[in-house]
Amino acid sequence: MGVSKIHRIISAFILVVLFLLPNGVLALSAGGIGVMPHNNKQYPNRGGWFLYEVDPGEVINDTVRVTNTKDTAVFAKLQGVDAFLLTDGAFALVGDKTKNKDIGTWIELAETDFELEPNSSKVVSFTIIVPKNAEVGDHIGGLAVYETAAEPEHVIKSGGTSIGITTRVGARMYLTVAGDIIRDLNIKKRYFFGRADKMMFKFIFENKGNVRANLTITEGKIYNIFGLYDEQQGIVLGQIFPNKTVTKTFPWPGKNKPLFGPYLAIFTIEDTYKKVNPNSSVIIPEVEPVTVWMVTFFVPYTQIAVIVGLLFLIWFIWQFINWKRLSNLARRPVAKYKVKKDDHLMNISHDFGVSWKMVAKLNNIKPPYSLYGIKILYIPDARGSKIDIDTPHFLGFIWKPLVKLFIKRPPISRPESDIIIIEKGDTKKDVEKFTGMKWSEIATLNKLKPSFRLRAGQELIAPIITKKPTISKPESDIIIIEKGDTKKDVEKFTGMKWAEIAKYNNLKKSFKLKVGIELKAPIKKSRSKK
Repeated sequence: MGVSKIHRIISAFILVVLFLLPNGVLALSAGGIGVMPHNNKQYPNRGGWFLYEVDPGEVINDTVRVTNTKDTAVFAKLQGVDAFLLTDGAFALVGDKTKNKDIGTWIELAETDFELEPNSSKVVSFTIIVPKNAEVGDHIGGLAVYETAAEPEHVIKSGGTSIGITTRVGARMYLTVAGDIIRDLNIKKRYFFGRADKMMFKFIFENKGNVRANLTITEGKIYNIFGLYDEQQGIVLGQIFPNKTVTKTFPWPGKNKPLFGPYLAIFTIEDTYKKVNPNSSVIIPEVEPVTVWMVTFFVPYTQIAVIVGLLFLIWFIWQFINWKRLSNLARRPVAKYKVKKDDHLMNISHDFGVSWKMVAKLNNIKPPYSLYGIKILYIPDARGSKIDIDTPHFLGFIWKPLVKLFIKRPPISRPESDIIIIEKGDTKKDVEKFTGMKWSEIATLNKLKPSFRLRAGQELIAPIITKKPTISKPESDIIIIEKGDTKKDVEKFTGMKWAEIAKYNNLKKSFKLKVGIELKAPIKKSRSKK
């Protein structure tokens, strides 16, 4: 028999459990078979969970109802098993009673294997024997039932293998042993972030107590810079078993994630676990609600990436067009022109009847479009000859502006005076910053009115201010003030104003001369005191 014809049926139990308020058959049944607590004299009115509060060594006698809502008879198996939490905090039962280590080993069922007639139910008695040395606090498990003789409800085929899936249902069981009850919940970490169009929250809870914690966000508010953005109440986070650490991640049930800006979330988290049986000896201490704050800044990364990508594409296309235009210019006939003294780019371009910007690009002349140091210009001219002019490689042409953006080069030394050409968007402030002169001075130098409006392509004469050379001071001499000397006498003798002499000697202008005081003063060669 070939491997492809062998069908191995692997039973995989999917745990169907209740998280909110229990609801009998609907909540605890699947595929026609179900399990729920049976109302009896000792426990007349209860929901879908088994809840006990006992002393160590106590024995509990109770009953469970197993139902079959199918139109055919079923063979069922009932087990008492331990419970555990999945990594996301979901309630689950162990796969088999052989893995029991806690309450599952205390449960003794009157029957475990039986047949259920169509649309019928069966009440099964069981006993829970609590050890005398049982640990104080919660012991959590459940009663699970599943069909044993039925065909798998679902079959998944992969290659030559078939996997059969059988559903198991269970009723939760919480047993609390009286003693020194400890409630100690710690929020280790908390996160506030966005995912798709939702605001997301993630908490890492650590329960150091010996009883479960039933966590609920009793009040949650989210604020932005304008005030309250949204609020919700009664968000159930679920249970945290004793001595367990669980991660809870959930979407905000209210408004969707905003597009941009800072947001503050303030949650009040309450442990709603309460005593079940008022007549039991179990004492549950009260705990105060906890308020937590979380801040995040939402950024539309996807939209920004798209916009940046589009801008880069536009810039890339524009650079390609410029490079192509420059390449075409390099192939055109050009006239070779020798630059003369007092030549300007605008005048030369006008004489040849071409755009000064075209000449600047062809000759790689950068702002402020000075001809200083340039001896030869190539001017597009149909009467000229074709000359091989070097044009940059396209990748180099693209790379150059990026290098300029991120790498600062040392400033280029400029001549004492130069011609600057006004570009589109230039303002008088830009000209002042570039030249280091006030606009009124530049206007006077160019015989313009201060109210003159700049135009693109306008040429301006502007001496570029350079660092002034240091003036070397002559050797100092000492003069002694005699009786009757005044500041005017000192000025005549030194050839300097009194303000200069006072500054030279670190004195105030109002300083009063006194007989015998010595003053330093640079003395001229031909000078005599009358």
